[in-house]
Amino acid sequence: MILIQFTGLSGSGKTTLAKNVAHLLSARGHKVEVVDGDSYRKTLCKDLGFSKEDRQKNIKRLFKLGQEFVQSNVIVLMSVINPYEDLRNKLSQHKFVKTVFLDCSIESLIKRDPKGLYKKALLPDEDINKIKNFTGISDVYEIPLKADLVIRTDSESESVSTEKLYSFILNSLGDTAAFETAFSNTENINHPLLHWIPNKLIEKDDKIYFEWIYLGEKRYLEPFFEETLSKCQSHSVNSKRFKVVSTAENLIDWAAQLTSADLKAFVFHVSRCGSTMLAQSLAVSPQNIVVAEAPIIDLILRSKAFDSAKKRDLIKAVIRILGQKRFPDEKNLIIKLDSWHIFKTAELRSIFSELPFVLLYRNPVEVLKSHSKLRGMHMVPNLLPADVFGLSNQEIDEIDFHQYGAVVLEEYFKAYNDFSEKDPNVSIYNYNEGMKTILDRFLTIINADYYIEEVDQMYERLKKHSKNEKSAFTGDVFINEKLPIDVEKVNYLYKRLDEKITGQLAGRS
Repeated sequence: MILIQFTGLSGSGKTTLAKNVAHLLSARGHKVEVVDGDSYRKTLCKDLGFSKEDRQKNIKRLFKLGQEFVQSNVIVLMSVINPYEDLRNKLSQHKFVKTVFLDCSIESLIKRDPKGLYKKALLPDEDINKIKNFTGISDVYEIPLKADLVIRTDSESESVSTEKLYSFILNSLGDTAAFETAFSNTENINHPLLHWIPNKLIEKDDKIYFEWIYLGEKRYLEPFFEETLSKCQSHSVNSKRFKVVSTAENLIDWAAQLTSADLKAFVFHVSRCGSTMLAQSLAVSPQNIVVAEAPIIDLILRSKAFDSAKKRDLIKAVIRILGQKRFPDEKNLIIKLDSWHIFKTAELRSIFSELPFVLLYRNPVEVLKSHSKLRGMHMVPNLLPADVFGLSNQEIDEIDFHQYGAVVLEEYFKAYNDFSEKDPNVSIYNYNEGMKTILDRFLTIINADYYIEEVDQMYERLKKHSKNEKSAFTGDVFINEKLPIDVEKVNYLYKRLDEKITGQLAGRS
């Protein structure tokens, strides 16, 4: 349910409208609670005065009480003056809170004055009946700048104001339940490509085609995008003998017709450095579309079938389609790339000139120890072509199997060092900073607006295993093992990068 935090001067109509609307909502079958500031001044908050500190304590106590009601599916109407903008805004960060400002001029309130309070507040200072610290007269009231609804109670009738508030609450109840109605108000609802994405390249008769897959209502919630695709294979549309295919030109044209979420960042990584955990924590928010290592992006980037111009158009189109708005809350698109895409930064930067690029890295010895338990494909010789890493086949043939991973990481750290020197719009995070710190810095960079609950849920996800949210993360079990590998060169490159980044951070502080 929701909590309406009223704000407005004494006599502006908060309690009157709250009671009117509570009656209408109750008649409609809703559970409603009016948390009236004046009433609770006599009970819950009877120990508080009218200093700024006490006023803030008063609001916080009432809000905590209201929060308990909300958790029991009760609509809460918190009728209180609530004079401070910073506190109102802080409460508004909760997803279930809406702010309603009852705007009434001082002149009208003094004339109206149903309780005679303004008359007493305006008495001479020496008068023993004078009310001191009276909001709007002798104490501050900060006009709300971010109210969800403004009702001008000095220029409209009580019935009109009641109807406005009642309609607003009903609409707000619909908004909070929007995600339950799947894609009923999605911008792409009438587009035939809604929930369709390209997932494969097919070569036939010397031509390249794209195979498409239907996602249904499947969100991108798995640690890796390929897992999401696997779960969609059983859908009846995808189980048919004949597949949906298109040309590259079709794909580019169709992408332009879809509304996509705002692309916020590319995430690069050296592997085993927290990128999956970052992606999983971000995916918790329904506002985020997180694409984690989508095979189709890699296929296009490594394809030799397209010239540079066509490849640019295809990358933009595919990312737009992957980021299509499929559900009502979706606003932000984050792309986590494969680790070896660090060698494609120049190409990607030429396409996305203003986009924040985020590079995650970690002590290479820790990365290699992790891969010694379960190797990623880039850590196994010849699973990826040597030229992906800027190496020759001869160099790979001459490298010991165990040493291969260290050589690959050497190339990664060379690329990290080079790119960070050239590009001003890159942020580099060391896994050893801690994932909460990395998440906080990332959220600052992408400049997205999240509710407090969403951020708290992201933090909670960090406590779980990156690839299995049902298991708690208890630390890396391999950390004390020894490696029969020469890591001198890769360690030098790592320290060089680390010192550079540490120096940059110190320079900004």
